[in-house]
Amino acid sequence: MIRPRSRGPGGRRRVALSRLATAVLAIGLAGCALSPARRAEVDARLAQAQAQVDAGPPCAAAAGCAAIDSPFHGFLAANAGRHHVLPLELGSDALRVRLHLLRAARRSIDLQTYIFKPGASSDLVLAELLAAARRGVRVRVLVDQLFSLNHPGLLANLVRAHPNLSLRVYNPTFNQARTSPGEFAAGILCCFSRFNQRMHTKLFAIDGEVGILGGRNYADSYFDLDPTFAYYDRELLVTGPVVADMIAAFDRFWAHPRAVPAQYLTDVARQVRRLPPDQPAAEPRPEIGPAVRAQAARFAAEAGDPALVRGRFLAPMLPVDSIRFVADAPVKVGSRRPDANAVSLEIARLVAGARQDLLIQTPYLVLDRPSRRLLRARQAEPEPPQVRISTNSLAATDAFPVYALTWKYKKRYLRELGFHIHEMRPDPEDLERMVELAGPVRAPRNSMHGKTLVVDGHTSLVGSHNFDPRSDRFNTESALVIEDVALAARLTATIERDMAPGNAWLIARGPRGPAPFYRLGRAIERISTALPVFDLWPFRYATSYQRQPACPPLARTHPQFHLCHDDVGDFPGEDSFWKRLLTRLSAAFGAPLLPVL
Repeated sequence: MIRPRSRGPGGRRRVALSRLATAVLAIGLAGCALSPARRAEVDARLAQAQAQVDAGPPCAAAAGCAAIDSPFHGFLAANAGRHHVLPLELGSDALRVRLHLLRAARRSIDLQTYIFKPGASSDLVLAELLAAARRGVRVRVLVDQLFSLNHPGLLANLVRAHPNLSLRVYNPTFNQARTSPGEFAAGILCCFSRFNQRMHTKLFAIDGEVGILGGRNYADSYFDLDPTFAYYDRELLVTGPVVADMIAAFDRFWAHPRAVPAQYLTDVARQVRRLPPDQPAAEPRPEIGPAVRAQAARFAAEAGDPALVRGRFLAPMLPVDSIRFVADAPVKVGSRRPDANAVSLEIARLVAGARQDLLIQTPYLVLDRPSRRLLRARQAEPEPPQVRISTNSLAATDAFPVYALTWKYKKRYLRELGFHIHEMRPDPEDLERMVELAGPVRAPRNSMHGKTLVVDGHTSLVGSHNFDPRSDRFNTESALVIEDVALAARLTATIERDMAPGNAWLIARGPRGPAPFYRLGRAIERISTALPVFDLWPFRYATSYQRQPACPPLARTHPQFHLCHDDVGDFPGEDSFWKRLLTRLSAAFGAPLLPVL
């Protein structure tokens, strides 16, 4: 969350230095870009390969090649011009509805994502994208380069597969699909801001009429197909005119110079130029176990069941009157455009306007200075809004260095900002509500990944913004903002259930010891926490609690709180000594990294 700021002389100097660094980077990377002659050679190779695809019989003439008749078609015809939304939280359902909509697409498919990793789910999605292209659908795929499809052979095969399938890569490091560890380090050293700006937006749109937006990437762990780890995420399935706004934002990214056609990346172009039109490029493939394949096959089969689609995705959709799409501009760092930080500014506006209750669910709880300033000002009001936070515990998180700074500043969050913090367990009681368990794939560890804000029980924001400095300053983000009491109530009920004692630990002040020693410990902690490095004091103000079954819910300031709650320590549920140790070391020395975490 940020506020708009005016630039003084120091700010103007920083902008000038940033522009100079960008210019130097552009000159340095010019040698990495393909020459016009090389591009022409790649284009010729692609045309030759795609001509062989077009030489066969039209796909529409083949049996089973046309788009399926979907219940969505009738729903859209009956509700033209009106908005409907449905929260998608179960990963398997998110995959089922995607596969169904891909099969139903008749005109266009637009897919934008931060991560697209090879796996069982990606195989299914890529197969449906190619099938749609073959039946005449325009397919556009835009991925961030750092963690997406970064195998040159796979990209070469995709760009050669069909002329209707286009693939672009956002902000490629040194104009390549694959980034080696050395190139990763070089990218940080030579051009920190440019390298760190990632396209974190996740957007999916079919025929300009149906869209999906939220926090979910493309990897097996997001779709209940990873036997070791599962993300509990949230997206909104949406129909209505707002989908056109989503596609307009996609178009801005697609047309931006940082969105490079995949065939013009140097390592992909090398594969395309060397291969004959009918020879696929070799590519590394992850090993997919039989249990994962069986579960993926079941999801794919169920995606074709019209009764399941009607019951799970259409019947529970909520009609909403007021819905807006908000997206950052393709270039965010150093930009003076008013929409460069559109999502962060929208969140700040909603926080500033809250009257009674702010309910936030975020996988990472790290706030920068402007966000803290805004929330501290709200807390100082005569009647401040209640701020409730649902986030991950160390045992549940996928990023312990980020959690380390949450742990470092818990006293600040509890005392200065008035937060009520609930940290999700890796083994919640309601796991069957969060992860598909009706099959052979059962991940032993669950991590919350949704990003949601509910204000005063009537306004909801769901998107890709992590409520952290990286989302504020570097990553491009997007969100849907909905004014609707029924949707806010549904999201509130879900998040409050996530915060229940069986699903989360409550964070509160630790028990008081003898007064002189307690005050001395708090004074040392205050000094230690203020240090950017060498924050080594181990005895913290806050700890984690588990409510006893026989006790009623009590505020953390209630006199009986510590009698009804068991102290379960700083890092409950985390068995790894090394992870606990590294978290403490990250808290001790990692504060300078806060702006990029």
